Amino acid sequence: MPPKVKSALAPEPMPTQPDYSPEMPETQSVTESEKPPKKKKKSARAKGKTKNKSREGRPSRVTLVKKAIAQRMLVHPEKVQQFIEALDTVAVEFLQTKKIFRLNFWTVRAHTIPAREAGPKRVFGKDITLKALPERRTLRFTPSNSLKKQLCK
Repeated sequence: MPPKVKSALAPEPMPTQPDYSPEMPETQSVTESEKPPKKKKKSARAKGKTKNKSREGRPSRVTLVKKAIAQRMLVHPEKVQQFIEALDTVAVEFLQTKKIFRLNFWTVRAHTIPAREAGPKRVFGKDITLKALPERRTLRFTPSNSLKKQLCK
């Protein structure tokens, strides 16, 4: 085994303290490049919910549906997008005026929940005061019978 050879050059001593310069007072903050890197905070997600990394780089379901419709109708996906946008505006107009919008495979109804006035109420023998709630509107979707027959065989 060959003998260990020491280098002829001595290692340079490393400074432990930065040199004091009178231009920079000690109360001045440290620049961004001199700051140590910050640790990332964990996001507040519910337990058991992890980010699905296998979905990264894949198209969304909306895109897949548009492409499937475009292939079935032999049109460009942009035309399908224009049709969906037009259908959206027509559906909003019908729901605002007639409160109902029907297509071949589902019905959409606008349901209005009336406002609640504030005041006392007796619940399980105790008097409680209820806060006032404004009028709320929701949408109710009902599938057609033909769609139910296809899916619920």
